[in-house]
Amino acid sequence: MSPNWLIELVYHRAKKNILYLSEAERQRVAEDLARFKLASYEYRDPALGGRRYLGFIIEDVPGSLAVDRDGTMVDLYGYTSMLVAAVQAQGEALAKLQSELAQVKRKLRVK
Repeated sequence: MSPNWLIELVYHRAKKNILYLSEAERQRVAEDLARFKLASYEYRDPALGGRRYLGFIIEDVPGSLAVDRDGTMVDLYGYTSMLVAAVQAQGEALAKLQSELAQVKRKLRVK
């Protein structure tokens, strides 16, 4: 394996059966992410003590794309991709609202 194997996994050549998310699928991912309960917490391990952390608890999101296959740690690539999907879904919703608002403003000016 190359020393850059982890970086190389993001490229098209490392993947197969690629399916891009539809608008509805991005919306579903955004809704899943919105259900994450964020928590602040301290670790029990004294080596990590002395400060509070912010994040989600893996047991609160079983089966999430933000958790690795074994369910033992956060999948940062999956979590970040969920965040991208949420931003895209919000952008699509905002664009629709802006279009509707423009239509309402036009109708109000015509009358």
